[in-house]
Amino acid sequence: MKKNFEFKDDKSHKFWKIETAEKSFTVTYGRVGTDGTSKTKEFDTIEKAEKEAAKIIAQKIKKGYVEQ
Repeated sequence: MKKNFEFKDDKSHKFWKIETAEKSFTVTYGRVGTDGTSKTKEFDTIEKAEKEAAKIIAQKIKKGYVEQ
């Protein structure tokens, strides 16, 4: 699964991306127009990785990020 989100207001224009791969996911974030910063998190099972990814996605949507 690969999802891209953006947040834009008067002061900022940011992106946030998540890509799941088996027992891990990688999040990349930063200002639009930059490469951003990437972080990968590993889990014991595929289910745990997917559950945590869904939780983080919900948090970003709640903060105002919009899926692209």
